[in-house]
This record gives sequence, structure tokens and C-alpha cells, in this order.
Amino acid sequence: IGYDREQVLILHDTWPLDKQIKSFRQELLKMPGVENATITSNLPTAQDFNQNGWFRDATLNANNAVVFTDFRVDENYIPTLGMQMVKGRNFSLDFPSDSAAVILNEAAVQLLGLKNPLNETLYRPADDGVKPEAYHIVGVVKDFNYSSMHDKVGPLIIEYGDNRGSIALLINSKNIPSLVRQVESKWNSFVPGQPFSYTFMDND
Repeated sequence: IGYDREQVLILHDTWPLDKQIKSFRQELLKMPGVENATITSNLPTAQDFNQNGWFRDATLNANNAVVFTDFRVDENYIPTLGMQMVKGRNFSLDFPSDSAAVILNEAAVQLLGLKNPLNETLYRPADDGVKPEAYHIVGVVKDFNYSSMHDKVGPLIIEYGDNRGSIALLINSKNIPSLVRQVESKWNSFVPGQPFSYTFMDND
């Protein structure tokens, strides 16, 4: 399937953490049994993904639009879920320019017909809907299933950015109920009174 779904605990509806969400992640990483964590609602087992039109050049000619499923993730996404890079690199805090970087899956590279995708540029309309915004391709991730296993993997573009809807934790614990209680306790200390909701990725 292209990613590890075993021992991945997903915390849902994490919006109430707001600006505390990165501090919350850091606290989780201190717990024995938590190996990594990524902050995003664009998980492969989620539903209803965004699809956006992207362009090979800055003219934004509608006839040349290419539609991709569009994920927005942090630099911990690919390592937490055990995905494989086939070219280039993952996002990194060491590269401030990654705020305008994207990673494509193999299906997107094939659709665009890119022989050497690294350092190619893709464009999309800015928030005003008129000016083009340029994004450089820094890596290619091996195709992974993000819809039904009966579907062919579609073209996917992964942006580097803020997406606070959920947190996925890669765990390694013989006592999962105890770990879940610890996570819930930490949640309650950050956002008292907010409902704590979780699932496991293999069940999803």
C-alpha cells in the first residue's frame, strides 16, 4: 500500500490546540513508545481530499491545467508513515525555500511527462486568483494508496504547510491502552474540556 499503517494512532479534530499544536507534538515525543508524529489532516485513510489545478507555465492557461489531489503536510509526514522517496528529498526545516516546495508522487510525474522532475517548477493561481505562484519540485515519493485499494493510484501533489486537523503518531508499545491514556491526559492539560477522539490507522 506504500505506507506503514500498523501502530499508527490518529488523534482527530485537533484544531482546538491551535498555536500550541507543535508544543503538544513535542510533549508527545517525550513519551516512551511514541517514535514520531506528523501534524496534518491529509492522511491516506482520510476522506474528501482537495483537488486543484496546477500549470507547467506561468500563463495559467486553463486549457493546460492539470488536476492533482493536493495534500498539505509537515516535514514529519513521510518518515512517520514510512513512505519511500524515489528521487530528491523530503521537506526540511533546513531549507526556508521549502515554503514554496512540492513533492510529487510517481503518478503525477508520469502524467506530466517529466523526465527529470527535480528543480522543475509548477504554477498555480495565488490567493487573488490572478497572479501565478511558483513552486519548485524537491522530491518524488513512491506511489501510495490514498483511496480504495481497488482504485489506481492517482496523481498527487504534496505541499509543505500548516494543516492542523489531526495528528498521526507512530507508536511502538506493548501497552497501548496505557499509552493512549497518557496521550489523553496530555491533551486534557493542553485543551481542558475539549473532546478527545482517536482511531488506529489499520482500522481506518
